[in-house]
Amino acid sequence: MPTIQTASTSAANHSTRKKQRLEQTFSVTGCVGDPAFQQAKMMAESLANKYPGRISCNITPLLPLEFFEFRQHLKKDHPTLVDNLYPTCTITQNGTTLLTTAQFLDVAREQYVVEDTRPVPLYQALARTSMSEVIKSRKHPFVYMDIRNRDTGPVGRLLIELYDDVCPKTVGQFLKFVRGEDIDGTRCEYRNSLFTRLLPNGWIQAGEFTKPDGSILREPPLEDENFIVPHAHRGTISMVNAGPHSNFSAFMITFGAKPYFDRKYVAFGRVMDGEETLAMLESTPTVFERPVVPVFIEDVGVYVVE
Repeated sequence: MPTIQTASTSAANHSTRKKQRLEQTFSVTGCVGDPAFQQAKMMAESLANKYPGRISCNITPLLPLEFFEFRQHLKKDHPTLVDNLYPTCTITQNGTTLLTTAQFLDVAREQYVVEDTRPVPLYQALARTSMSEVIKSRKHPFVYMDIRNRDTGPVGRLLIELYDDVCPKTVGQFLKFVRGEDIDGTRCEYRNSLFTRLLPNGWIQAGEFTKPDGSILREPPLEDENFIVPHAHRGTISMVNAGPHSNFSAFMITFGAKPYFDRKYVAFGRVMDGEETLAMLESTPTVFERPVVPVFIEDVGVYVVE
C-alpha cells in the first residue's frame, strides 16, 4: 500500500531534512603547540557554543610527530592531501570535507556569521602554554637533542619522550649518558657523540664511546629489561646491542615502524617533536651506511617544562 503523506508528515519530513542539513560536526586535529591549531580549536568551540544542537566539535591535540603520523593515515581517505596545506592542523566537516584553518575560518564567517577577531599573540601564548601542559600530562621525562652537521651547520632539535614507567632501568642508563659520566677513565656523554650508522627508511644510530686505546666501550652491560614498547612508529628510540643482554650506551632512532626489531631491541621512548630534523637526518648522504660528513649531537639535556 502506498504511503499517504499528509501536510503534517510532509512538514515533519521537511523539518527533518532541514535539521539534517544544518547539523554539522567539525573535527579539529593538530599540533597542540602550533597557533593555527589553537585558532581552529577556539573557532570550533565558538561555533558549538553559538549553535548548540546544530554544531558540535571534536578536538584532538597531538604532539608534532603524532600529528605527522595522523596526517599520513588521513591520506588513505584523502589521497590528494598536500602536506604543505596542512602542516600543523586539519579540520574535517562531517567526517568527509577536509579544510585548512583558513578555509574553516571562511566557512565560519560566511555560513555562520562568526568571525575571528582575536589577536595572533593570543594563539601564540595558548600554543606555548598548551604544549607545556601536554608534556606535563605525560608524566614522563623528556630529553632534547640539538643536531649539527659539521659542514652545513645546525640540523635541528629532537624532543624525545622517555617511558620510565615501562623501562626504568633502560631510561636511567640513557639519562646517565645524557648528563655525562666518567667510566674507566673515559668521559661518556651523548654531547658531541657522532651518528655512526644511517639507513634511509631504516634508522640512525649514535651513542658509542671510544676508550683511549681506540676500542668501543661496552661494559658494564645492561640486560634486556623488557620488550613491551613496540617499534610501531617513526621516531621510536631503542638500545643497540650486540646480542641478548648487551645494552650499554649506543641507541638508534627509527625512520618508520620496524616490527622485526620487537623482542630483539629494547625500545624505551619516542621522538615527539622534530619531524623536519628527522627528515633532514634521513636524507643525509652516506657511504657504506655512514654519513659522508660528520653529523653529531651538539647539545643534549633533560627538557625542563616552563
